[in-house]
Amino acid sequence: MPFVYKTELRVYLPSGESRGSVVVRISEEESRELDAKLPPQSQWAEKDQAVCDGITKEEREQIAKYLGVEPWTEIRLEVKTGAFLSAVDEEHPWFVMNGKAFWILPHQS
Repeated sequence: MPFVYKTELRVYLPSGESRGSVVVRISEEESRELDAKLPPQSQWAEKDQAVCDGITKEEREQIAKYLGVEPWTEIRLEVKTGAFLSAVDEEHPWFVMNGKAFWILPHQS
């Protein structure tokens, strides 16, 4: 399945502590669906937020697991602002779920 759109989300615990980031790539089909829902003049930020809002409970649990957080912890995801996404190994996502590919970037101490 070809992936065409990628965004980076910061991961926070309920306490506000940053645990790292996750890069999410969505499929061509999901990207087209988002484009159809968003107004033509929408910016990348709106599409990034739509991807963030579309992360399921199961996907959040997997993200938490890979960051060493108990899966029932209510992690908070926020769109990373800035010009550049973190580099990831495009061929080897950490996991694929619901047509999305995920790369986990733990917080560096």
